[in-house]
Amino acid sequence: MRLLMIAQRRPYASWLERKFLAWQTSQDSRKTVTEFAEFLGFPKQTVTNWLNDQRLPSPENANEIAIKLGYDVSGHALLGLSTPNIKWLKVSKVWDVLTDEEQKKYLEEIERDAQANIAAATKVLKPEKPKRGKRAKEDPIPQPAKASR
Repeated sequence: MRLLMIAQRRPYASWLERKFLAWQTSQDSRKTVTEFAEFLGFPKQTVTNWLNDQRLPSPENANEIAIKLGYDVSGHALLGLSTPNIKWLKVSKVWDVLTDEEQKKYLEEIERDAQANIAAATKVLKPEKPKRGKRAKEDPIPQPAKASR
């Protein structure tokens, strides 16, 4: 019965409740929403509002939730958000303690990843044009049927 009630709510509230139940299981004991809120780093009322489908988290809060839940970004799609780069989420948690050289290294790596993603997306969205000249044997030109007299 409880799972049916969870499924009838909007997707994010259901997703977060499943995460709450999974977190309780990982703790080997029944936990309260207050304890879950403390684990996530948010006030109890805020988490209660999310669980009761009264409010949705901001993109920044969604990132914090993802980090606390082991970099699980599956909730982002339920909020209509683009999926963040997990590597960037991990680095963002320690950004302030990195040296300038380390920050530069990570920025270059993220830039390379972004360029590769753009190149891959461009290839998918804009397939290569067929070459002019002879057509490939596997792509024959259809011939009109001959009329019989």
